[in-house]
Amino acid sequence: MTEPITRATLGGLRPLTRPRHLDPPARVWSAREWELIRLGHRSASEHDRWNAYTEGDRLRFHRRGSGAGIYEVRFAPSGTGWVITEIVMCADPDVHRIDTDELHALHVEALIDSLLLGLESSPAIDALRGPPPGAAPSARQGRARPRSAG
Repeated sequence: MTEPITRATLGGLRPLTRPRHLDPPARVWSAREWELIRLGHRSASEHDRWNAYTEGDRLRFHRRGSGAGIYEVRFAPSGTGWVITEIVMCADPDVHRIDTDELHALHVEALIDSLLLGLESSPAIDALRGPPPGAAPSARQGRARPRSAG
C-alpha cells in the first residue's frame, strides 16, 4: 500500500490565513474514495500546483510553490460513506484570488476528484471547464476560474 502524504513529508507549509467558511457540497464519497483521499497528493511537476494531506478527518490543500494553505475540508462518516461537513478557504487576496463561495466549493470538489481520486471527468471538474463547444451560453460562461484552479 502507498504511504500517505503528511505535513512532515511536504515541509514548508504555511497555515491558511483570513479563513472564510463555505457551504459544503451535498455529496457522499464512498469508503473506498475516502481511503484514496486520505493518501493525499504531492505535486509531481511545475504544472501541478497542489499538495494535499489529511490529519484525522481534515483534508488540507496547500499551494506547491509557496506552501500557503488554501483550503481545509472536514469530513465525517455518514450512513453509506463520507460527507464534507465544513470547508474553510483562504480569503486573503494577497495569497489567493477570491471568487464566489459557490465556485470555490466547486473547486474543492474538483480538486478531490482530479488530484486524489484520479478522475479526468466528474460533475465538478466538468462544471469548472465550462460548457462544451457549441453548447448554449450559461451564467457560468465568461467567468474566470479561481487562479488556483487546476
